Amino acid sequence: MKRIEDLQSAVRNILVNNGLTELSLGEPDELNDPTYIIWYDRHCEPNDDPVSKVLLEETGIAVEVQARSFGSTITIYDYDIDRIEWWEGICANLLEVLERDGRRRCPVCGKPLKGTRKYCSVECRKIMMPELTVEQVVEKANRNIRELAGLVAGKDKAYRKQLIEKYIIGLS
Repeated sequence: MKRIEDLQSAVRNILVNNGLTELSLGEPDELNDPTYIIWYDRHCEPNDDPVSKVLLEETGIAVEVQARSFGSTITIYDYDIDRIEWWEGICANLLEVLERDGRRRCPVCGKPLKGTRKYCSVECRKIMMPELTVEQVVEKANRNIRELAGLVAGKDKAYRKQLIEKYIIGLS
């Protein structure tokens, strides 16, 4: 997932698919890698505090952070969380807390996984697939050109039949 919107959707799906409207993450030292968010107080001073709870709102997502300097918690809404690293951390923290019941979860939607699967569905796998770089696309095209050139040269009948099935029959 390369966009904040995708990660926000994943956080929402994790909560919804587990029947939750909020999830407490506990103390920061209980998590492998707690998420810290920088927020600004009313004097425009930056604070760097850990996320302690994720809440599902009607129109978005909110997180509570432990305002350690003030001895309380504050709520930060999704439109103020503008770094992809923070959303990745929130998503990972949610999954870590949910997996304490011993069940592995899909990293996209939070549904429990069966067997050794990494994702619960083809759709979730597609979301997590990295996009091809320009270099990878060019290399793939060059490979296809070389294969077709071998076909034209008629080097190997079995190879030619394989390519015909792959490119001609596969197109129909």
